[in-house]
Amino acid sequence: MISIQQLELLNTRSDVVIATRSATMAPSVCWSMGGHVAEDRKSATVWTRRDHASQATADIASNGWIAAVFTVPFTNFSLQLKGQDARVRAVDATDAALLERHVSNMVRELRLVNVREAFARAAFDQCPDDLVAIDFTIHSVFEQTPGPRAGRTVEPSP
Repeated sequence: MISIQQLELLNTRSDVVIATRSATMAPSVCWSMGGHVAEDRKSATVWTRRDHASQATADIASNGWIAAVFTVPFTNFSLQLKGQDARVRAVDATDAALLERHVSNMVRELRLVNVREAFARAAFDQCPDDLVAIDFTIHSVFEQTPGPRAGRTVEPSP
């Protein structure tokens, strides 16, 4: 589903927004501090502030459904990854290392769109104790880059 080139963009140049739904289909959306797609391109983890994601984490506990949109700020390249088995857990040392690298990447990426480093760090450099990790198996992938292909399913890739 996700190509090697797309994997690199998702893991080094993207910010992330997640969406969930309640049992009554009410949506919840929240901004994430970052995300990481596994090298096998079959699973992903996103990190979000616990205090901003209470409804999203409750939805996930209830039904496991998640959509995570990874977007490269400079180009608006976007992919939506959907999962049906999301699980919320505490952030661990591996997550903290990935988050630290993500902050540096986002500072660099946002500089390309004239966002100052202090603002980027304030937005992305969060204490791991204030975050939760959400793991999920990637069930489907959709193109979300603005344009004629937006909404189309991304076909499996070698």
